[in-house]
Amino acid sequence: RGFRSPSPQEVNSFFSNITPTIAYGQIANPDLKPETSNSYEIGLRGKLPLDNSNLRYSVAAYAGKYRNFIESMRIRGSNTAADPGVNQYINASSASIHGFEGRVDWRLNSGWNLKTGFAYTEGTTTNRNGKKTGLDSISPLSVVAGLRYEPNQTWFVQGDVLYNSAKKRSDLVSPTVSVSGQPAQPAFTSSSFAILDLAGGYRISKNVSVNAGIRNLFDRKYWVWNDIRGLGLASTANNLDAYTSPGRSFNISMKLEY
Repeated sequence: RGFRSPSPQEVNSFFSNITPTIAYGQIANPDLKPETSNSYEIGLRGKLPLDNSNLRYSVAAYAGKYRNFIESMRIRGSNTAADPGVNQYINASSASIHGFEGRVDWRLNSGWNLKTGFAYTEGTTTNRNGKKTGLDSISPLSVVAGLRYEPNQTWFVQGDVLYNSAKKRSDLVSPTVSVSGQPAQPAFTSSSFAILDLAGGYRISKNVSVNAGIRNLFDRKYWVWNDIRGLGLASTANNLDAYTSPGRSFNISMKLEY
């Protein structure tokens, strides 16, 4: 069983951003009620000692029922100067969330290590009028897989692939966006994507090590759902690229331990 009081930010938050072309803001909600929940989870985890390797695994299924679920939503407006958008933390009458997650860690004695995991969640809310809709705050399916080669404690190389499925427009509370002076348009949702990261490291001495990496090796253009949800973007908006995640980037670091 769970209980969560509204945070000061959720109760009192307020801001306003008005320009000649866009206008939106956040208003407080002093009537916000605490959120309560009943959650259930069942899972399995273990390890398998294999020839020249060791395999660890875990899998779980979960479900939760919420009353007075707290979520930030755009309650009116279309984010234009003529019709400013207004966001507010509100209580849904109820919410239901369920999903699955799992992971595998396979270590070979030769220095290879394979890790993979996934998380899949679905959710719906029901307002006080009995209307059931999707839950914007639920992220799409996420899968990660990584392969690492570390033959000794001196150096390693590693590659990681991250995949996110597309966010379904049918899962949104408001699948369309109102644009001032125009008919309602389909809301913009994140498309599926896969990116590859590479990394490596070398221990120069007992106290000094160097690490370097390349993120998003193939310079894919993609949007992370939780970065754009609640912005009220239409699929035809001309500023969609402003919300993409970083393209190809490089990093190098040195760590001193004493």
